[in-house]
Amino acid sequence: MISVYNLQNQKLSINENKELARGGEGRIILMKSNMVAKIFHQALLIDSLPHFEFLMKMPELLFLAPKDILFQNNQIAGFVMPLLSDDFVPLSALFNQAFCLQHQINAAEKSKIIEQIYQAIQFVHQNNMVIGDLNPYNVMINIKDYSAKMIDVDSYQTPYRKHSGLLLEDIRDYQFAGAVSQHSDFFAFSVLVFNLLSFTHPFKGIHLQFKSLKDRMINAIPVFHEQVKKPKCYIPQNEKLLSVFEEFFVLKKRYLANFALLMEQAVVARQMDILESKDLIIQLIYSSAFRMLDFNDNFAYVKTNNAWLIFESIEKSKIVLRKTIAINDFDQLFLAESTVVAVQGNEWFYDIHAEAKPIKNIQLSAANKIWNYDGILLSVEEGAMFRIFINEIKFDNVRMERVEVFSQGLRLMNSFVQNSGGVQNVFYRNVSSLTTIKLDYPVLSINQKKNYFSFDRKENNVVKHYFARIDGFSTKVLASELDEINSFAVQKGAKANDLIFIPKDDFIEVRSALDFALLTQFAFDGVSSDSALFSTKAGIIVIEKEQIFLVNKK
Repeated sequence: MISVYNLQNQKLSINENKELARGGEGRIILMKSNMVAKIFHQALLIDSLPHFEFLMKMPELLFLAPKDILFQNNQIAGFVMPLLSDDFVPLSALFNQAFCLQHQINAAEKSKIIEQIYQAIQFVHQNNMVIGDLNPYNVMINIKDYSAKMIDVDSYQTPYRKHSGLLLEDIRDYQFAGAVSQHSDFFAFSVLVFNLLSFTHPFKGIHLQFKSLKDRMINAIPVFHEQVKKPKCYIPQNEKLLSVFEEFFVLKKRYLANFALLMEQAVVARQMDILESKDLIIQLIYSSAFRMLDFNDNFAYVKTNNAWLIFESIEKSKIVLRKTIAINDFDQLFLAESTVVAVQGNEWFYDIHAEAKPIKNIQLSAANKIWNYDGILLSVEEGAMFRIFINEIKFDNVRMERVEVFSQGLRLMNSFVQNSGGVQNVFYRNVSSLTTIKLDYPVLSINQKKNYFSFDRKENNVVKHYFARIDGFSTKVLASELDEINSFAVQKGAKANDLIFIPKDDFIEVRSALDFALLTQFAFDGVSSDSALFSTKAGIIVIEKEQIFLVNKK
């Protein structure tokens, strides 16, 4: 227990076992009534008190600001703030086309998000403050109502404390020597908006002379410059928006631009390229809007606006639509090796691809946080997690295991990450059981398939990208200093050497899972680094915008 006092001189006991997360400055620990405490690793001198009292005046609608201040030994030990719900994701998640398609985040939703960030910056500057580190991990978005919340506000510059100058390099204003000011907030805002609308950083792409992001910023060569080879995921903007972006990235102007007013409720969409390849046989299996999907070796589902579509992989190059189910019949679907499982409320069914049958021994809510680990579901509710072995259904009963757990320490971020005592753990399927393994490093995001995962972590204020394998009872980093990997697929290879498929602009890489060595690559006109990949018995699935393709080697 940590003993502290608040502003009212009330003694509070904070349970260290309820830690939710840990960062460079401190720990986030759950308190009562949906509040959390941020406890600093090193207490601050009492002369920082006016800084935190100033932050307490910030509106809760837009900011995750301090609600109380905690003291220990006449020093500031931390502060209290509201707990964000699990519906919030970092703004960086919306920089991915597949994520936006899945959650139906379009121009109207993005306009609402941009307007809220604009209002937050406006409030900060009107009150003589500077955000400084306005990066996409410090803006959280509720994917249900598209509300935005600014976090890490204790790092803001106030009249009582200067900014530390520490910020992510992606939003540092190198055109003005990287100094932190209200003008640097304007620049960072323009970078976030451009990335949100165009699905790429304004200084990404390939330029023959100036290769680094910093050099491109200094020399005012954005991605829409004629000499830059643009990423396939890049989406051009309308003329009004483009002219403002040119003012920021070419003419080096700095002001608070109201980008939402320039959107005209529509972003200029890049038309879908015809996907062709000299190396691959390509089959279009679906082409329309969808809300979510999943594929395994044998089955797939696609959730549209009005139906669940159930597909089955028959053999190489052959996938068939097995069944269409009304959208309101089920809340969630999960794929197993030989069946498709569905949940409606707290009622569970299996074999819904044929004739649905009830599962009699389970009544867990579909509203729980649930992730499918190749046929083992991990379902989390208050105080407990359940392992549901949907590959093992006999006589209308499914094998289950219940474990008491600090459920708030489990965060669903494209698979579960469990925080325990400041250590992050991930789950993986080990033959027929579900096992946890410790990560040797804190991650910002993770994308896991089978026993492999790509992850992002912050090092010296730079976000770096890695690829790793779960190897026995430890993790092994196979590659570092990578371009961002938004998706990949895993296919069983010969002699236990799995194959890793990674989408790139105009081709798909195939790498060895043993050492991440490049084995081959297939030309694939139209596929991008933003495409999503899955492995099935019928071949590799490629999702590019609202089209789903099955591809096989010629």
